[in-house]
Amino acid sequence: MNTIKNKLWRTALLAGMFFSTGMQASGNITWVKYGWQAFRNSGDATSLALGGALTAYSNSAASFLHNPAHIQVSQNRPFVYAHQNRFSGVVNSDLFSMKFKQDTPHPIGLTILHEGISNIFDTRSSLLDWGEDGTPGTGDSGEGNGILDEGERLDANKLKQFSQNQWAFNFNTGWTVGSMQLGLSTKGLVHFLGEHTGSGLGFDVGMTTDMFPKTKIGVTIYDILTSWVIWDNGTKEITPPSMALGVTREVAFSSFPVGIAMMADILMYSEGKTPDDDIQLANIGGIFRVGTEITINNQIAIRIGRNRKGNASAGIGIQWDQIEVNYAYQISPIDSGLGDNHYLSFSMNPKWLWETIVNNL
Repeated sequence: MNTIKNKLWRTALLAGMFFSTGMQASGNITWVKYGWQAFRNSGDATSLALGGALTAYSNSAASFLHNPAHIQVSQNRPFVYAHQNRFSGVVNSDLFSMKFKQDTPHPIGLTILHEGISNIFDTRSSLLDWGEDGTPGTGDSGEGNGILDEGERLDANKLKQFSQNQWAFNFNTGWTVGSMQLGLSTKGLVHFLGEHTGSGLGFDVGMTTDMFPKTKIGVTIYDILTSWVIWDNGTKEITPPSMALGVTREVAFSSFPVGIAMMADILMYSEGKTPDDDIQLANIGGIFRVGTEITINNQIAIRIGRNRKGNASAGIGIQWDQIEVNYAYQISPIDSGLGDNHYLSFSMNPKWLWETIVNNL
């Protein structure tokens, strides 16, 4: 118990120092909903095919991104690499995840994320704001209003391009208290947007426990102390806490080698209600995530899901003792024009790889 208290004390002290420094910095404070999208979009192909509904279900070494308590679940293949190609290649991201000391009372997980978008057009200084008649200096309707009105256009010679890159890390540990598995994640972010740079720090906590045999519940609180991104111009973006509640049920058949895992989450955001909510409680909106995984002969997995944006996903995985390969496909809305999303990941046992290399030298 003293060890847990010491960890919580050190976490609170570090958070207090960070927030105190942020409050003393000059600049505006803005409450945002999408400041940590690198984490909300992250995962391997397994979790993304299941719609990210992994608050109570753990089946990969990267599951602790969805619930820090999953660090307590030992994995045969504790190293994961995942690549995402979203919106027909417009957005690309990579994930490296590794578990250390996973058979000890306090295992450790480390994840590094990168997300990049290139060739973004900057149109801020290219508008020929001459009004509807297309002639400067006439003072007609729309001239000088900063809006692309009918009859106006952009000056192609003044168009510029910039890129966006996000580098993030997640450091995770956990412990067991009675029948509960608890987890704590410290996450950091460095965001490059054109010529500007922002950096931030945040914390997630999670819990899982068995409700009934083969039935587990989980809770994750994201950005529990609010998460900050402080930009080089002094602007501070604050992301408020959000919570996920999840349940999973596993079914096995004795007569044939098929297993089914069904999972469902509800995400509760504190930013208020929106028209896209699946459920509304008082002034809080909720969104469902669901997934189903069918495993055949403990080697082939077929997955379907629905993510927090309401998009359907599907995937397949093939696993052996030391290596696993997974693919996921996410459908974009027909009228969005954003293109489809593809995810590929593999996981492996690094100890096996090292021994294989050494034995063949």
